[in-house]
This record gives sequence, C-alpha cells and structure tokens, in this order.
Amino acid sequence: MKSNFHTHTYRCGHATGEDIDYVNSALRAGISILGFSDHTPWPYKGEYKPQVRMDISQLDGYIYSILSLKERFRDKIDIRLGLECEYFEEFIPWLDELAQEKNLYLIFGNHFPTSAIDAEYFGHSTKDKAHLDYYVETVLRGMEYKRFLYLAHPDLFMRAYPHFDEICEKASRRICEKAARLGMPLEFNLGGYQLGADRGKEECYPHEKFWQIAADCGCSCIIGFDAHSNAALEREDTWKKAVDIIRRLGLKRLDSIDQIVPR
Repeated sequence: MKSNFHTHTYRCGHATGEDIDYVNSALRAGISILGFSDHTPWPYKGEYKPQVRMDISQLDGYIYSILSLKERFRDKIDIRLGLECEYFEEFIPWLDELAQEKNLYLIFGNHFPTSAIDAEYFGHSTKDKAHLDYYVETVLRGMEYKRFLYLAHPDLFMRAYPHFDEICEKASRRICEKAARLGMPLEFNLGGYQLGADRGKEECYPHEKFWQIAADCGCSCIIGFDAHSNAALEREDTWKKAVDIIRRLGLKRLDSIDQIVPR
C-alpha cells in the first residue's frame, strides 16, 4: 500500500499549494492514505509570529479544512489529521490536551533544540561533532514522549554535515538503538532527495549508511514524502528508489501508522 503521513500546507510559510491540491495529487499518485501533519504552532507568549510554522491563530482553520476534505473524499481516499512537532517540554501539557481533544496523530520532527525564538535549525547547524551530539541528545530525549508515533527524518543532520564519517556512524547507532529499544519506527524521508539535488550536495538524507545501521539494529521504517508542494506526492521516482533501498537492506517497512504498536 502507498501512503504518506508527512504532508505540509501553506500555513507553515515554506510550503505551497492549497489543501485540496495535495488531495488531488495523492489521488493521481495512487496514495491510499494521506496524512496531513503540518508544523505545529506553539502557544508562544507576546507578539512573536513564527516564520517556519503556522501561527496558533491558524490552527482551527487547519483542522476544519482537513476534516472537511476527509468527509468530502471519504469514498476515494483515507485522509488523516496530525501535526509534526518538536519536543519542547514546556509546551507538552498543551500538546497533550490538544492531541486528545482533536484526535490528532503526532510525528516527531526534531528541527530545533529549544522553543527559543533564536534557536538554530539543526538542518543548518550540524556541521561538526558538537552540534551533531546536541542533535542526538535532543532526539533521544524527545523519543521518550509516548504520543510521538515515529521519528521523522532521523538523519536530518546530513543536510549540513560534510560527509558520513565515524562520528555520524556513532550518532546514527545511538538513534537507531534507542528506536529499536522503544519500538519507534524511523521515517525514510524523501524530502532530502530533491534537496540534495537542488543544492549539489552529494551526501544528504536519506543516507544509505544511516539506513544500513537502522537495518542492523532491527529498526522498522515508514516512508514519508515530507511534501511541501503537492507535486512532491507525484514523484514516483523517489518513492520507488526508497522502496528498492528498504527492500535491499532488509528493513521492515510499515504501510500505515495503524501498524505502529502503542508504547
């Protein structure tokens, strides 16, 4: 079965297209389940307006739009409603209540170490051992949160790190061993393929050496398009590439979050 639980919307400020465009692209691509998981807003105090996630004032409109599409297309495609979240401890009680009230699925996207306005994006900062270690520590801490179904783009650090070396190997093993111990699936994220090509970076994510370690550790995985445009859902080439690598490495691939055993 072809599915995707990592879909963004224009509300995050760095994605394009209307919500219905993603549904139509998913139908054309033969996707059976389409999960929307835009970057969660956080209840920041004061006048701060985030640039890389929806504002909290947009949350109700996001929920209404996706649930309306779910009902409208109920006979054609299974649409799910979720959020991609960091682990910001001070906001977890709010997130708990929101997820329970609105019946949201949550995926863990470790983009920033803290909720501070000036926190540096891990996709830019992980250029050396110190920053990579910081990324790993925050990943390991966030993986303990039981509402997260899976870890999105676990090898995001390869967006900035020059090349996969022994430091990356140790970092990857720490993440994968913890994922295997917790029974938390890892996302084979297709978004990095186009990113690496666009930037001329030979080594980006998903990185096969990371995924070989994941296979050695007995991790399960789920494919995520990380779609920031509806056209990304129709990229059959990246989907097939991911399926081939996963099959060759002997990774257990999940088709749906319904297969994830609650921790």
